[in-house]
Amino acid sequence: MISHLSVIFLFIIVILLYYSVKEKLLLYIPILEAVREVFFFWMPSQNREIGFLIIYTIIIIKLLNKPLSFLTNSWKKKIVNKYNFAAVIFFLFLVFGLLRTTNFLLSIQKVWEYSIVVFILPISIIYVLQNKSRINIYIRACYISAAIYISSILFFSFFQLGRTFSYGGHSIIFLGGLSLWRLYAPLYLSIFTVLFSIFLKDNKLDIFVSPKRLFHVFWIFINIIFIGLIFLIGKRAFIILPPLGILVFYFSFYKLSITKYIRIILFGILLYFAAYAIGFNEKINHILFIERQLADKEITQEGRYLEYEDYFIEVRYRDNMFILFGEEIFNSRAVFFQKSNLIFDRDRILHSDITHFLYGIGILGLLSFFFLLIRLFIIARIAYKGSVKSKQTQFIWSVFITIYLVSFAHNFTGGIFLLSGKIIQWQMMGILIGILIINNKMIVKNAR
Repeated sequence: MISHLSVIFLFIIVILLYYSVKEKLLLYIPILEAVREVFFFWMPSQNREIGFLIIYTIIIIKLLNKPLSFLTNSWKKKIVNKYNFAAVIFFLFLVFGLLRTTNFLLSIQKVWEYSIVVFILPISIIYVLQNKSRINIYIRACYISAAIYISSILFFSFFQLGRTFSYGGHSIIFLGGLSLWRLYAPLYLSIFTVLFSIFLKDNKLDIFVSPKRLFHVFWIFINIIFIGLIFLIGKRAFIILPPLGILVFYFSFYKLSITKYIRIILFGILLYFAAYAIGFNEKINHILFIERQLADKEITQEGRYLEYEDYFIEVRYRDNMFILFGEEIFNSRAVFFQKSNLIFDRDRILHSDITHFLYGIGILGLLSFFFLLIRLFIIARIAYKGSVKSKQTQFIWSVFITIYLVSFAHNFTGGIFLLSGKIIQWQMMGILIGILIINNKMIVKNAR
């Protein structure tokens, strides 16, 4: 009954959006994702995913129907087309993969999702180039989205409501209607907004009208609590990604002297003793080393590692067509379930982007994905090198590098089926590249 009602409900929303949606809705995708995950949890997961895929497709179609005559600057065209060329090649591999699947409906849905993720980046670049004020709207939307996610998780955890994540019978965090793997989107939003708050509490950005310093201090404090809760879950990705993001940012943005290194080390020691004093480290040790037994578990015993190992065993017995082009794109239930029962004693789908591409579109398809990532970095680097050098430009470049490297590392561990995390990552990178292009020396000079 709920399934049928949710389909009717989404159909009505889609019809209304088709006639009323404004292009500016592109900037509110982070908020739409937070609303979808936090408030629409009662819908069946597949209906919710497809409904919002249709919404995002409508937004993109509306934008593509607009004339792109503002891209008269050949330098801007070159930047966007460098990425688009690689994106189209990767997209063609995904489409070709659909010819070699036994579950066409599942495969085409996931190809549809990944296509939106990949093409939201150049559309975001173009969109902010049309109007500089849109950057302000987007950054505020990220703060609002993160606030929706974080406040709901803190609320549910305080009142112990909804789904819970626990080890040894002890509840660690309550998620309301969210599932554990839906936490990647708020994690990326948290990293993104905290980096902005770290910068904005002492500096100003021309592109963003920021609140007062007290707000940014408070925001950093709230996010430390949130990341601490995520850390308590004990999943390696949740433990590694936030510190990795902060470290990449600091080493990219700040020219650290020996004195600053010493201050960072002393601050880390102080945090450790503060955690020890309140018993926080005992909880961490209990979760990681007693309940999860991470100290006794080698990396070669991890499921994600075994997925790669299984692939290299598989290719010994398969033909060149499978090795080069793969099969069963995004349908790992068809290629991995039987073997997963032998390896893991349970049904298990592939988790990472990389293993999905190796199985689904082969080595050539995986190379096209890496080619896309390389092109993405190149166009960002070109935009940065051509921009007016300032503390603001260095900050934007450092945030881009942080999101880029964290998401690159995430590709090897999991999250491919999480539209919310992926679309937020790639849209962030598109917006940041757009800001760097706006600060291009020639454009700034002509504007004076």
